[in-house]
Amino acid sequence: MKLLRLCCAYLLVVGTAVAAEPPAFPKYLPPVFGTAVAQKNDEFVELTITCPLVTLTAVAGVEDLEAPKLSTMPTVQADVRPSIRKITLRGPQFTQRTETEIVGLDGKPLSHQQILQRLASETPVLISMNRVTIGDYYLQTIKPDTLIVVLSYWDGAPATELFPHFAEKPPAETPARTQQHPKIHTRKSTRSARHANPRSSTAISPLISPARLNRADCR
Repeated sequence: MKLLRLCCAYLLVVGTAVAAEPPAFPKYLPPVFGTAVAQKNDEFVELTITCPLVTLTAVAGVEDLEAPKLSTMPTVQADVRPSIRKITLRGPQFTQRTETEIVGLDGKPLSHQQILQRLASETPVLISMNRVTIGDYYLQTIKPDTLIVVLSYWDGAPATELFPHFAEKPPAETPARTQQHPKIHTRKSTRSARHANPRSSTAISPLISPARLNRADCR
């Protein structure tokens, strides 16, 4: 009897240690928070997803040596706006593309009927950005009945614009430069220089050919 108690206590300690082991560190992108609502459209399901689009702006601090209390620390301002995405779920009988899926935390996809029931009104959901189910590391503080929207490639995955990002700085203006045309250096030919100075000893009249000049020298 004592041995049985010891075995039960050992199993209880080992089981508690295994259950308390944290999930593995994630290898994929974290999910994005949002809401979703589904409506029936003929034989399809129209899904409307709303996510916060966060644009960050860095604000530099100001140091006032004369009045330290007026100094400010560097901060980051956030501009949050809704980003709405509409998706049509057709089903495998209408398309061969890999569609966006609605799954539970267990990874099982919901049917169109279940989607219409669970998302009849705007409901908080998680959006998976990399076309795979979300790892357990990100689901440690999530309610068990939370639904996950696994975006397909055809519906914009990975939608990296839904992650918080800093605003792009406008390009710095460069001062206008006056275009300078390169100077063209003309070089006068020897023949034109000789014609310009007819008294030069090397000047040759265009009316006397080299043959006649040679005969004149021989004389």
